[in-house]
Amino acid sequence: MTHPLHPMTLGGYRVILADPPWSFDTYSDKGQGKSASQHYGCMTMDDIKALPVADLAHRDGAILILWCTWPLVAIGAHVDLVRAWGFEPSSGGSWAKITVEGLPCFGTGYVARDACEPFIIAKRGRMPLGWRRTERNLILAQRREHSRKTEEMRQMLDRALPGTAKADLFSREGRPGWDCWGAEAGKFDGVAA
Repeated sequence: MTHPLHPMTLGGYRVILADPPWSFDTYSDKGQGKSASQHYGCMTMDDIKALPVADLAHRDGAILILWCTWPLVAIGAHVDLVRAWGFEPSSGGSWAKITVEGLPCFGTGYVARDACEPFIIAKRGRMPLGWRRTERNLILAQRREHSRKTEEMRQMLDRALPGTAKADLFSREGRPGWDCWGAEAGKFDGVAA
């Protein structure tokens, strides 16, 4: 039987970056136009939790960076997810999304309009050797296409852990030195930032 995360290297990664395709309810039909389901196939939380992400982690330890949403952070859903994947939550940060003019973006939101996107940092075993505690937990970068993440995250991880095997789950854009997996892997390859 093929592993659900095939062709990723089992036990091979010290860094795992993940951006799951969360399912969301909208308040009205009007909100459906901006919902994730209009852009790609979404998964339930149970289906996301069932992925054997721990199988990808290096036996000596790994770090997981999980892109999340504020509604999920508010109810603590990220804690259950990273634990289901075999990691323990440790820290986190945000990508402050800015316009080309350098102003905060005006995003969607259930209560407040989101101008940033959180990420959760979780650990399994020992932190990868060479981790440089010089990186900040705030990324200031322009918003891109729907769900297309900022390149600054992978640049930060490459600086912090150079030469370390890295996995990008639910990837939409390749990068040298990273193994990418997901239904839309490569979607933005060759597309300018």
